[in-house]
Parts: sequence; C-alpha cells; structure tokens
Amino acid sequence: MTLVVANTKGGVGKSIISHMVLPVLFLEDDKTINVYEIDDNNRTSLKKNSDNLNFKSIKIKEMEDDIDNVKMDTIINDDSIVNIIDCGGGNDTIAILNHLAKSDMYGLVYIVPVNDDIEQFENTKQTIDLIYSNDKEARIFLIFNRAHSIDFQDVKQQFIAFFGSTQYGIEGRMKDIEERIESEFVLRDSQIYGILKNIYKVTLADEYPKLKYTVEKSRELQEEWARQAKEQGRDYFKKKMSYLRFAKDVLDLVDEIKPLKNMIERID
Repeated sequence: MTLVVANTKGGVGKSIISHMVLPVLFLEDDKTINVYEIDDNNRTSLKKNSDNLNFKSIKIKEMEDDIDNVKMDTIINDDSIVNIIDCGGGNDTIAILNHLAKSDMYGLVYIVPVNDDIEQFENTKQTIDLIYSNDKEARIFLIFNRAHSIDFQDVKQQFIAFFGSTQYGIEGRMKDIEERIESEFVLRDSQIYGILKNIYKVTLADEYPKLKYTVEKSRELQEEWARQAKEQGRDYFKKKMSYLRFAKDVLDLVDEIKPLKNMIERID
C-alpha cells in the first residue's frame, strides 16, 4: 500500500501526519513501514531514533529513480509493506505527483490535510485537481487537521473556507471538490505530537508500545515505582505518574485516529 500525503500549501501538518499519525495505524499489522520525505528541505531528526519506521529520502535530482524504488517495493511486497510519501509543499508536491503519474503509479491513496486558514480552499482544490488529473483511480481523503473538536458541527464552524459561514456571509465550497473525495476525517489538535517530537524525540509509532504497556500494567508498575521512590525520592514517583497520565492521553488520541485506517482499507 502506498499513501501519499499531499497539499501544495505548506504548514498544514503533512509531516506530522506522515511521521506520527499514519505509521501508528499500521504498527500492529506486522508490516514494514517506510516513510519517504523530500531530502532537500524536509529531513526529519526522528529517523536516527526510530526502530519501527524506515525513513527514506526522495531526492529532487534523482526523483525518477526514487519513485521507481517505491513502485518496486510496492509490487514485490504489497501485502507486507506500507509506503508513506510526505510530498513537502509547493513545487515539491507538484513534482512528486507528476513523477508518480510518469511511473504509472495509479489507484493510490492520497491524504490531503487542511487547516482552518481562510485561504486554504484554493490550495486544496488545486491539489485535488492535480491528483485527479494524474490519477483517475485516486482514492482521496480530506483531513481536517488541528480541529478544536471532532464533533463535525464544530468542524463546520471552524473550517469556514470549506463549509462557509452565515455569520460572515461566506459561501461554502465543498460542492466544488466533494465528487473527487472518497471521504473526510477529523484530526483533533493536540500537543502530544510536538511533545513526542521535541521532548522525547521519537515518533508515536516508536513510543506507543511502551505507553500501551505502561497503561496495561499500571497497577503493578505503580507498586514498583513506590518501592523505588523510597530510595530515589518522591519526585521519582511523581515523574512516573506524569508519564502514566501522558500515556493514557496518547492511547485516547490513538483510539480517535484508528477509524482513519478502516476508511483507508475499506474495499468498495
């Protein structure tokens, strides 16, 4: 399976979705997860700390060869591999989408994230039109990213560039793209991704097994932490309890995003 995360607009969360959200969805499927990113301007510092993900580069000057590598991996190992392509922004996205078409890679899954900036719609429509012009078999999922709430009525009020606003006299424009979208999904705004990336310096897919174990074994672990705190001090126990609370928040977040996997894998 190849997932392409694309939007010609920067700052919409393509890297967070590519590095954090999508990989954790397939973590327990015993699949090889490759994350491809533009080498020239989008290199992540997470690759050196990742045990569960293979970070690979797509070089602008060698794009045809790199795309061929993605295709070969998909053909040979389609049932055991997930390729996630972080397209970058602007011309990088356009270049990758064009090269995918030149390499006869059709019927891919495209993830198009958007935020609530008022100018978002035009970039999103441009991206969707470009995807469809290159891949008539594309399965396109629109992701309302950094939403204040996962309640869709709240989402409509936040993303007025797409759904309009009677208060401000703005007409909704979803009708202009909805025929080419397979489905929509909402990702709640969360500081968890930033904490994992900048504090723990790991991906969600790498930390998730440890966090899950911490929650599942919390009773036994708390007893062990309490015993160790007698030697190391009360701050040790408090630190471990903070990690437990963080672990519970992460598991709740993952439960929220798991339905996205069902949508992606759904066979019509």
